[in-house]
Amino acid sequence: MQRPELAATALWRATCPDGWRVEPINLGAVAAHLGVDILTWQPDDERLNGALIRSAKTVFVNATLARPRMRFAAAHELGHYVLGHEGDFFCPFNRYATLEREANRFAAALLMPTAVVKTLWLKLSDLTPAAKLSALTERLAVSRQALGYRLRAVGIAGETPASPQRA
Repeated sequence: MQRPELAATALWRATCPDGWRVEPINLGAVAAHLGVDILTWQPDDERLNGALIRSAKTVFVNATLARPRMRFAAAHELGHYVLGHEGDFFCPFNRYATLEREANRFAAALLMPTAVVKTLWLKLSDLTPAAKLSALTERLAVSRQALGYRLRAVGIAGETPASPQRA
């Protein structure tokens, strides 16, 4: 398991003692546990999904995004914070591509913990893969695209439609 996955899993376990029944994960509770505020804003640059101002312990999320994208952006910025990425971040920001990928892996693992995804996938075994995708995106409050990537990352790729559509 990689560092982002381990960090997200530890945080999920610390903030969601009833994690098996808590979907979607409460990012407000996660942020409170970390002593970080999550606020929405409308950036001048519409390409900005989120920002972390480390010194202020504040994550900003673009208020114009769809709910699943807002949740991923907030989890991504929390990833920068938890993983100890130094400085402030305004995402997307390609200058630190490696750090951005780590924050993405953290966000995916936090919003879609491996154990939860695998358990729910098995519980929905009577549904078609497409119906499972729809059920999981709704239950975990994530986009189809993010869920598609996560399913491949946890080894369920062979059972999912080849190219998930954006939510």
